Amino acid sequence: MSDSEKATSSVLARECDLALVGRKPRDRRLSAATFGSDEIVLIGPRPNPFAPTGKLSLKELRDVPLILREQGSGTRDAIARILPQLVTSGTRLGARFPEGAPALRLGSTEAAKRCVQHGLGLAFVSRHAVAAELAAGLFEVVELAGTPVKRAFYVVRQRGVTPSPAAQAFLDLVLQRAR
Repeated sequence: MSDSEKATSSVLARECDLALVGRKPRDRRLSAATFGSDEIVLIGPRPNPFAPTGKLSLKELRDVPLILREQGSGTRDAIARILPQLVTSGTRLGARFPEGAPALRLGSTEAAKRCVQHGLGLAFVSRHAVAAELAAGLFEVVELAGTPVKRAFYVVRQRGVTPSPAAQAFLDLVLQRAR
């Protein structure tokens, strides 16, 4: 697994034929087809010491330790759209909130889930990625203005490059299931 930026760079470098990403690439050398959708939600452990009522305001969020994906992640891009004041106020996501709690930057959703499980903070993650933990009562979704954030998933390939037969079969399967 990798973030969307690294995955699309691998396609451009011809290290792989296809990439499944959570952010539509801007590079015109790549084509992208939507194959699914999801929501980004804010989760915490159950019971949740960071949001005992199950809700937080944006102001209260500043005092909570956050577990965030790294730069280049589609998840991180999605939350930056709903929390622009944290990006434009001179504070970068993943560093430190003004007058607030620290934020951890991690390279995978799975790592973020484990940090939440161990009570290290709250995390923005794909609802699909935490469906089992939510159903089991290990995590809870925290209500926050602007969430959940809807987003699409894309299968990306390089324009003008014929994929291998295996990659083409996989691409056909992914796109067929998306219909």
